[in-house]
Amino acid sequence: MPAEFKIWGRVQMYLLKRLLKRLTPASIISCDKQGFGMPLKHWLRDKYPGFSLERLLSGDNHHPNLLALMLFST
Repeated sequence: MPAEFKIWGRVQMYLLKRLLKRLTPASIISCDKQGFGMPLKHWLRDKYPGFSLERLLSGDNHHPNLLALMLFST
């Protein structure tokens, strides 16, 4: 899709918003982007506790200070 259909001025997804304008409330179309947090606590403690601990404590990980950062960061 050509760039002029994706961005118009400072409006991203211009064509999509234009098409949905009749079907969707303006409050949804004009809302700001929202992120979402990754469920790290669930992954590390509940879903993969053995794997997580093994990787964090192993000396061959790419971030050897990661465990300290996670435990002692404020």
